[in-house]
Amino acid sequence: MNPFWQIQNFNNQPFVVRQILSEVAWILSASDLMLDTKDELLTDASWCQKLYQNILNSKSLQKELLLVMPKLLSERARARRLGRYYELVLSFLIALHFREGLFHSIQIVDQGRTLGELDFLIDTGQGYEHWEVCLKYYCRFGIGDQMRHWRGPNGIDRLDIKWQKLIARQLAVPENQEAISVLQKMGLRVSRSRLFVRGILFHPIHPGTFSVPYPVHPNHQAEKYWIDGDMDCTDLPLEPGQRLFAPHRTQWLSTVFCESEGKDPKAMDQELRQWFLKNTEARQVMVAQKGPNQDYHEVARYFVLSRDTTREEQG
Repeated sequence: MNPFWQIQNFNNQPFVVRQILSEVAWILSASDLMLDTKDELLTDASWCQKLYQNILNSKSLQKELLLVMPKLLSERARARRLGRYYELVLSFLIALHFREGLFHSIQIVDQGRTLGELDFLIDTGQGYEHWEVCLKYYCRFGIGDQMRHWRGPNGIDRLDIKWQKLIARQLAVPENQEAISVLQKMGLRVSRSRLFVRGILFHPIHPGTFSVPYPVHPNHQAEKYWIDGDMDCTDLPLEPGQRLFAPHRTQWLSTVFCESEGKDPKAMDQELRQWFLKNTEARQVMVAQKGPNQDYHEVARYFVLSRDTTREEQG
């Protein structure tokens, strides 16, 4: 259940506003995807917990959140990448909590040469903290006890490679002496670098025996996937009245709200067959049921993967 349903008049808001409120709630309340592998590698989660509770308990913050909806809706409509949209929503939440001393997407350039980019610099009162943020989805191939068993739904990246890149490269940008000099000229001193990582791990729809590798968080959000051709939507355990949707990529952050009635399993199978005749990009399929406003909200989600992008993993 979306915890922001407690906000006054939540159910009277347009469905797209409820969608964004749901995304805000997920960003603030979801478990970290990874555990802290060393002291304070990850951001302190207390700021999320405090802001989450403050929004629930403060009508003025709720009003402030609703007032920014037109801007977030505009950004959402323009966003081509889910990660970019996620970063924009997160930038608003960070500003809502810390209020001042925030820099976003800082290009570090020395004599025309780009040394790197910092997602966020936040004034915590003890110098600026550098935050790198990411949103990732990975699917398990094999037992899952090694990080290399977890691959992106389109077969492009791997969890082990991404994790090492975050630590060894992206967090290390402000430690470079040239970068330190550039930041000093901007009046900025970075006291430490941290990660803010959200994501979902997808298991095969028939999971079998599996384990999760360290440092994946044991309480990570887990969903399921299947490979195109291995099963059909008609095999899903739907309850009476539940319908299927294939949400747009920018709707993948959290519970999806839809005005239409969606499709029955046979119609969704036909849509997926047409999709994979022309595309290798994975699709998400969600199961939804009718809510109090006679629209539909998500109760389960799956990835459907292209067989072409999973040949290596299967082999």
